[in-house]
Amino acid sequence: MQVAASIGGCLQASGVLLEALEGDGFSDGVARQPSLLPGWSVGHLLTHLARNADSHLRMIEAGAEDRVVDQYPGGTAQREAEIEAGAHRPAREIQDDLRTSELDLQAAWDGVSSEVWLRNSRRWGTQPWPLAEQPFLRWREVALHSTDLGIAGLTPDVWADAYVDQELRRQLVALAPRLPGRLAVDVEVTDRGWDVVVMGTGVGEPEPLATAAGTSRQLLAWLVGRGSPDPNWPELTEWSAVP
Repeated sequence: MQVAASIGGCLQASGVLLEALEGDGFSDGVARQPSLLPGWSVGHLLTHLARNADSHLRMIEAGAEDRVVDQYPGGTAQREAEIEAGAHRPAREIQDDLRTSELDLQAAWDGVSSEVWLRNSRRWGTQPWPLAEQPFLRWREVALHSTDLGIAGLTPDVWADAYVDQELRRQLVALAPRLPGRLAVDVEVTDRGWDVVVMGTGVGEPEPLATAAGTSRQLLAWLVGRGSPDPNWPELTEWSAVP
């Protein structure tokens, strides 16, 4: 079952993150350092991950009761206020908060029946979304934001192969509208043997074929807005966590 695979992947990614925060290397000073996301410190990003876990817990508990609730009841304002309120705590308090929220979510997932996974939840208050998709979305949050922290050792190399393969497929499907105009790009995934040609959906005459060749992790980082290792690859519109 895909849900079980995503839960297992999320558990592994969370373990990697929490292990990186162990020891004296994660201090109050590190928590105050800027992350790789503009405007957010390491403390902001870790608090976001904790509150995001709480939001998934809220949705799955409601689903078990055949109810639908908002991921963030107070919308964007509540989400941002909770992140700001928690970002300036001592490092160990932030770490313990993240661990507790992750364990609570994993425990809730363990008790979900197959019938519940067939129900819907609601992302961002207006977007209906299958509950069965939520574990992958949480896996994405943990995997990508781990590498956004800017902490030594947390690079795209820590992304599990299963996550990379699934996310890369999703992002290639969603690539066409992010390309400029009618540009076509030949995406060559060198370590997977994949070769996919995608054409932009914009207006204008078709443009000469461009090429983006790299490893699965290099290409995924490019597609999810985590940099491009090759300046010759096409510029994409901003990534917005599309499915």
